[in-house]
Amino acid sequence: MDDISHDWLREAVETNSAVRVIYDGGSQAGAERVITPLAIDGDKLRARCHASGTVKVFKVSRVRLPGSDGPAAKYDSAAAPHREFSSFAEIVARYRDTLKGLGWHTEVTATHFTLHKVRKNGAPLKRPEVGISFVEFIEDTYWDQDETGELVEVSTGTRKSTRPYGVYGHGKSSASYGKADRAAALFFEWATTHPWLSELEGQKS
Repeated sequence: MDDISHDWLREAVETNSAVRVIYDGGSQAGAERVITPLAIDGDKLRARCHASGTVKVFKVSRVRLPGSDGPAAKYDSAAAPHREFSSFAEIVARYRDTLKGLGWHTEVTATHFTLHKVRKNGAPLKRPEVGISFVEFIEDTYWDQDETGELVEVSTGTRKSTRPYGVYGHGKSSASYGKADRAAALFFEWATTHPWLSELEGQKS
């Protein structure tokens, strides 16, 4: 894939836009498809296939523009979105509108970005299905006895966390990372492949 078509895919990810592509792979190699790109990670393109209504993983190196007779896509590793994040705020700014467009209710605090299912009446559920957090400092504490023999919590101060980014989800094992890009990649993967999105698509059809 040339730089222009790669930028085109990245723009589709950012705007949550449906695009028409030729995919030289899978069971229907060379067939034209309509997809909504969700994330590019390495040579992997995660996108919602409009024909099946499911989220699939395509190889960027096999995606090309309709009418193009050129070779299969050439991956530009420097352009991978998951390498663009250096802060929690950047993750929120990049993904919030896209995830809202997929149907999620989003909530953001200074340290947490969470995704919630929405009831048919439009009200969000309180429990988050997927979330990402950023906790820069950790308070070290221990328990000790005071003069009366009661246990009291004693703080020894705070320290900077070496893995400040956390990703968590209902029914999933949480993970922590030292770099924003790795946390963002897992968070977006869980967010865009959650079974509830397929249920939501079924309700719309």
